[in-house]
Amino acid sequence: MTESHGSTSLSEPEIRALQDELHRLRTLLAQKEESLTRVRQDKDHLHAIVERAPDIIMRLDATGRHLFINRAIEAVVPMAAQNFIGKTHRELGFPDAVCRFWKKHITAVFETGDPREGEAPYESMHGKRVFNWRLIPEYGPGGQVESVLCMARDITAQRRVEEDYAKLFASMPYGFALHEMVLDGHGRAVDYVFLNANPAFERLTGLKVQHIRGRRVREVLPATEPEWITRYARVALHGEPLQFESFSRALGKFFEVTAYSPAPGQFVTLFHDVTRRKQAEEDREKLKNMLSQAEKMNAIGRLAGGVAHDFNNKLSIITGYADFALEMTEPDSDLHQDLLEILNAAQSAAVLTRQLLTFARKEKTNPSLLDINASLEGMLSMLKRLIGENIELSWRPASSLWPVRMDAGQLDQILANLCINARDAIQNTGIISIETQNTSLGHLHCAGDPELKPGDYVQITVSDNGSGMTPDILIHIFEPFFTTKGTEQGTGLGLATVYGIVKQNHGLIRVYSEPNLGSSFKVYLPRHEEGFTCPPPKDTGCDPCGGKETLLLVEDDPGLLALNKTMLERLGYRVFTAALPGEALLMAENCEGAIDLMITDVIMPEMNGMELAELLSKRYPAIRCLFMSGYTQAMIAQQGFLEKPEHFIHKPFSLKELALKVRDLLDS
Repeated sequence: MTESHGSTSLSEPEIRALQDELHRLRTLLAQKEESLTRVRQDKDHLHAIVERAPDIIMRLDATGRHLFINRAIEAVVPMAAQNFIGKTHRELGFPDAVCRFWKKHITAVFETGDPREGEAPYESMHGKRVFNWRLIPEYGPGGQVESVLCMARDITAQRRVEEDYAKLFASMPYGFALHEMVLDGHGRAVDYVFLNANPAFERLTGLKVQHIRGRRVREVLPATEPEWITRYARVALHGEPLQFESFSRALGKFFEVTAYSPAPGQFVTLFHDVTRRKQAEEDREKLKNMLSQAEKMNAIGRLAGGVAHDFNNKLSIITGYADFALEMTEPDSDLHQDLLEILNAAQSAAVLTRQLLTFARKEKTNPSLLDINASLEGMLSMLKRLIGENIELSWRPASSLWPVRMDAGQLDQILANLCINARDAIQNTGIISIETQNTSLGHLHCAGDPELKPGDYVQITVSDNGSGMTPDILIHIFEPFFTTKGTEQGTGLGLATVYGIVKQNHGLIRVYSEPNLGSSFKVYLPRHEEGFTCPPPKDTGCDPCGGKETLLLVEDDPGLLALNKTMLERLGYRVFTAALPGEALLMAENCEGAIDLMITDVIMPEMNGMELAELLSKRYPAIRCLFMSGYTQAMIAQQGFLEKPEHFIHKPFSLKELALKVRDLLDS
């Protein structure tokens, strides 16, 4: 092999090395091309993302010229995005306020290098919009700010929702408040702080948010009860929602409250004032109790009337036979004195019966027009003697008092019983005051009593500073025979009598009393607009005498039937008796001659006395009738059983009363 001069040949290893380097360079070039392709793809992808972003994205230089802007601007401004490039807002024709706004904030970023953020309104082609904007500085290689990246987001809908919620928060009728619990060193809730509240809170509580924000409740409302803090601690510390109704002594109101915890240690209260509803419920309960008490008293009154009727029958027998026996004894004998004691006891029992009838509103009265002040002034001397020298009697009459229509004796009973009751409630020394005044009662006062009508009343108040009464005693004080006094100290009919008189006169009585604070009885008597006169009772002026006429006596009580028959026969009359109305009709059919007078009980089995009299009058048109009853004339008249008062005699009656009444009817 010959060697060529002037040329260089490569060895095989060198050639392989060159080939490897070439392959490496080709691979590196391929990787670079692949990287450039990915960069171009990423750039295109990023550009697509930016172009399709809902937020407005801009890049601006120090003069405010647009270096870049995405197509989101076209939804706000009627201009293509590409037209913004290289121009400022002023060159693009934006309002002066907008131009100054951007110049101010872009300049600040270039000068300070700090990002900025805020909100600004803009009147777009779709109306007024609100944008949240951020300006972020972009630094060059030399560490200087070269441009500003701006991102603006339309938050109009969010702000509208917030405004709507704010309006709802401000206009809602319920009170709303946010609080934070205050704990002691042991983790126990001891107080809570006011963080925020709505206008309804201020209206319902009377507290101004600006004055209480950040302050503790015990500082703002020292009278806050501990149970409020205990309830809210369960909500704030354990996340337990709570709903309840309670009275706030600090605010003087009932509230219905819903409480929940929005964050640990905090709680929200949503509440409204239910004071009126609670008061209405209490008023309804009071009226319900009043109605129940009125029904109870009416039932007791009916019972009292029935007892009085039966008791009068027995008294008639006692007094009648005692009268007979008295006539057969010598005045100076022991038996004569014993019989007098029997009659005295019977008369005392008759007084108790009249008190029962007064309570039952069935006592006969003689009403007249009364000046209450004048009547009470006439009683003062008697009342002072009645209550004793150790008790002061204070009399405070009102001027121009309205007149009332009632029995003067009943007014005396009211004052005497109330003053005696007050006297017994006072130990040692004290004061009893009597006051009068004109007043008007509305529907609420009368709701518990169907017989009471709203209108004008004369009020008589009898008050004392005695021992007072507990609620469990107050509900019974008007019941007959109920008494807190010891044995032999009272019959328990005093206040029952007062109650009966007041009700009989269509009035109202109320009692206010507390233990150790005394009692106050308020009697309301209806104002009388027009005067009237009541005819004086008829005075016969004649002695009892009898006759020979034929009488028919009808009485379902065997004892009274026998007694009254004896009385009439002693007066000389011819007497036929019947225990029942049916027997009386049968006897009248079989009787020879005329029956001049029928004396009958009113309330009987089979039929009443009026019905019996109507049937007998068909056979004997001229027959006269005398009705007798243990019930009073007023009650009999109210039931429609009596047309003429002179045809009535009230049990028990004496021989003289019977003789005068029978003779008067026969001679009329």
